[in-house]
Amino acid sequence: VIDEYLPLIRGFTQSAAGGPSPLQNLLKFKWTQSLGHRNPEVQNDAVFEIANVCTNIGLWYMKRAAKVASSNNYTDSDAKEVHTCLRTAAGIFQYVLDKVCPHLDSSKLEDWQDCTVPVLTAYKLECTAEAQEVTVARAIELKHKPDLISALAHETSTFSRSTSVGTLSRLYRRHRNCTRNPRLSASSMRML
Repeated sequence: VIDEYLPLIRGFTQSAAGGPSPLQNLLKFKWTQSLGHRNPEVQNDAVFEIANVCTNIGLWYMKRAAKVASSNNYTDSDAKEVHTCLRTAAGIFQYVLDKVCPHLDSSKLEDWQDCTVPVLTAYKLECTAEAQEVTVARAIELKHKPDLISALAHETSTFSRSTSVGTLSRLYRRHRNCTRNPRLSASSMRML
């Protein structure tokens, strides 16, 4: 279904000649964000729809990976599926960051946090770090050489320390400040 929906909605954002479509603001789209308040946001913007559909697909892949990883009979094929789901989610978040976010009208999204660069970056980094953890665990399970396992573990540790942990902790602190003080908006999230 999603393979049919996304090309259809993309037709509302881009004309046949390749420029912006006059249909972009024709329909209303309503979303509730994954972070922050639960009041739905309504926008007449097909790009807003694409950003949120893609972000939610990425979140679904993250949840699928968590569900498969939590099974009692975790097999090698499960580990491969978890890794694939996490890498797919990271790729989707990167796509939204690179291709969709630049076309969003940020003036309409003052309190919208799901499609901001810090949130999408945090999701992407989290997926990448967790996929790397799966790689290390599989290397241990398959009894690879200790040198390889050590190198993978070191790379994972360095990556987690230098990117995701710092970004996620800054994001968490900023999010807590926004939820404690309703006057702080998503525009303050963009300062990360």
